[in-house]
Amino acid sequence: MKKLISLLLAVIMVCSTGISAFAINATPTVTPSAVKAGEDVTVDVTVDEAYSGLAILETRLYFNADLFTVKSTASNNSDVTIRKDTRTDENGSYLQIGLSNITPKGGAVAAGETIATVVFTAKEDIASATEAKFATKIAGGGTLTEDIPEGELKEVTIKITPVACEHTETETAYTPKGNGKHTVTVTCKKCGEVISTADEDCTKGENGKCVHCGYVFPVSGDEYTVTV
Repeated sequence: MKKLISLLLAVIMVCSTGISAFAINATPTVTPSAVKAGEDVTVDVTVDEAYSGLAILETRLYFNADLFTVKSTASNNSDVTIRKDTRTDENGSYLQIGLSNITPKGGAVAAGETIATVVFTAKEDIASATEAKFATKIAGGGTLTEDIPEGELKEVTIKITPVACEHTETETAYTPKGNGKHTVTVTCKKCGEVISTADEDCTKGENGKCVHCGYVFPVSGDEYTVTV
């Protein structure tokens, strides 16, 4: 594939008349616009302008690799190939969407055509609500007679929220209040959220202390022997 792209670029450079074609732009559309950690989001890459006689065209789909993984890719254009390996440039991580056609007629894209559909999955370890951007840009290309210049970067934002914790693992702490009562605090061990707090009476043990918080009950005479 790399040899083919290099060959096509060389042909374009040799045969070019020096006339630059107008820029082609691509727009990303996300569905849905908000997801939870572990859920999928579909990004459609749509070409804004029609073009024919294409020998090669490279589109880049940028995404946050710290927040998303690539699940699947698809295209209805037989000239399009979507590479699943993640690459990087000055704009961040991206997938390369390449169109190539070495026939005399060349390839074509219609205005509003979706040239690629990519499904991403939000990582499950996202712990706090955040936003992420997807962006697209035509990186360049050409026909046998014209160069296609780089297009503009177009962005769309999506909201991500963490999955609600089910609090399946909890721990209970007892804080003495010094008056025969203590505060009971139940906390989730997984997410750290305080599930409940409540005051309750201390429970006197055989040693004269609360069995939970250690509060020492007052004694009169020889009623108790307190062990410290």
